[in-house]
Amino acid sequence: MRHGLPEKLTCQGVQHDLSHLSPFVHTLPGQGPDGTDLAIRIRFESHVFSKSHDGGSPDPHDFLDENGNKRAFCQVRYNFSHCLADEVRRMLDINAMSMQVHDKRGFYNLAVITPAGQQITTGLHNTVIYYMHKSQLDGIHTEMRVKSCYEKHLRVDRRAKKDKIRTYAKRAYYEERRVPKPTGD
Repeated sequence: MRHGLPEKLTCQGVQHDLSHLSPFVHTLPGQGPDGTDLAIRIRFESHVFSKSHDGGSPDPHDFLDENGNKRAFCQVRYNFSHCLADEVRRMLDINAMSMQVHDKRGFYNLAVITPAGQQITTGLHNTVIYYMHKSQLDGIHTEMRVKSCYEKHLRVDRRAKKDKIRTYAKRAYYEERRVPKPTGD
């Protein structure tokens, strides 16, 4: 999966359609350079339909993810992934609030809760984990990499860095970098 998601994936003899997770472009009218439209290409990673494979599990892993790590297909995440593209569009359209979070290895990403809303509150939420960077493709300003989406307990600290999702998209484009930086902004 180093070069993107396949159209179909067979896990334990069952074929799963992944075409709903194909990359797409979402345009935000008037949000780009000099009042032009801002084009954001959204790309999903395999964690939106899988979970970490327990190394002690007697079950074999189902596939290797984008980084070569063992993953197990997750029916719950897969089911939710069918509405994920529409949910990301909604987040961008309403300019949903996002906040910086770090993973267990200390790398920073952004989090936004679903269903898309204007606030992030402490609690158990379906949470989209993503980052953005300037695109190298013609006609596309920013790339949004949706790393994962799963039910997660968020603890919102008043010191946590929060901003609207469009602010992060523009920052990635204008500052020509990954947002947030892997070490945090």
